[in-house]
Amino acid sequence: MIPIVFQFNGKEYRGDLSPVFGAGEHNHFHLMIDNYYCGRLRFANCEWVFDSNPLSKGWERLADYFGEVIQAWYQ
Repeated sequence: MIPIVFQFNGKEYRGDLSPVFGAGEHNHFHLMIDNYYCGRLRFANCEWVFDSNPLSKGWERLADYFGEVIQAWYQ
């Protein structure tokens, strides 16, 4: 799990990006905050994409930031 801290709409969030492993899955991560699934981050067509759930609407704008956190973790 990769720890992450970010702000959105004036609120600070702390959670983890967890890699997803499975048949055909690679470069996918689940964002979990307080044991709650907030969405999936994936690398597709040379860009980071965040598929949010209804309660994390708008966080798709943070996809590049989430991707930078992952890249820094693995360097």
